[in-house]
Amino acid sequence: MRRLKRLLVGFFVLLGCFSIPGFALQDIAQEAEQAYQKGEQASTIAERKVAFNQALTLYTQLESQSESVYSTGKLYFNMGNTYYQLAEYSWAIVYYYRALQLMPTSQKVRYNLNMALSKVSASPAEEMSIFQDALFFHFYLSLPERLQWLSYLALLMIIFGSLYLWYGWWGYKYMIIVLAVVWGLLFASVLYSRYVEPINAIVVTPTALYRDAGVQYAKVIEKPILSGRKVQVIEVVDDGKWLKVLSTDGNVGYVPNTAVKII
Repeated sequence: MRRLKRLLVGFFVLLGCFSIPGFALQDIAQEAEQAYQKGEQASTIAERKVAFNQALTLYTQLESQSESVYSTGKLYFNMGNTYYQLAEYSWAIVYYYRALQLMPTSQKVRYNLNMALSKVSASPAEEMSIFQDALFFHFYLSLPERLQWLSYLALLMIIFGSLYLWYGWWGYKYMIIVLAVVWGLLFASVLYSRYVEPINAIVVTPTALYRDAGVQYAKVIEKPILSGRKVQVIEVVDDGKWLKVLSTDGNVGYVPNTAVKII
């Protein structure tokens, strides 16, 4: 009996240890939300700036403490809103894009993203094409959601496989084949996202596009790439200090890593 009591006490102590960090993050999130609301209700520009900066500090703290980058879609959206309120539109774009990756069907995120893009005179975010609609699971489901569905489908295949072995009905075999095809498509989608899909970044500080990794090299074009523009990262060089990128107008060159933020 005493041993059972000790086990129960140990279990609840261990459960409490895991719960404390979660409660702490919830407190920070509530404090950040209150600071954001205070900024919206501020009567002066100075009060507004102080409140939104406080909210941003707390959201940044949450971002650094979150256990999984795949569970912070709402956090990224809130950070984008806060940067937008501070008129830091290029940084708002970064976090709206990050939120959109985790919440690809959210019209609210897409609307706010396009609002931020309009502030820097950048092109609106791409809409879904007919091809993308056909492969909706890749474009409408975030990577974490696709990973979850892989688990669900695998479990269903095991269940139907067991039923087929027990009863031998052809319908179970048919379901296994259908589920296997869907699982294979989802798995290919996950592999593409992990290893093939281009890495994009947002220019947060206007920067020149250089012919090589260094400011001593000639510029590819005279005009700088403006903040808020998306570029595709081709290669990381010089211990991460420089990135080889492809701009939206087709120019390839190098930019310092301080000028861009990977989505």
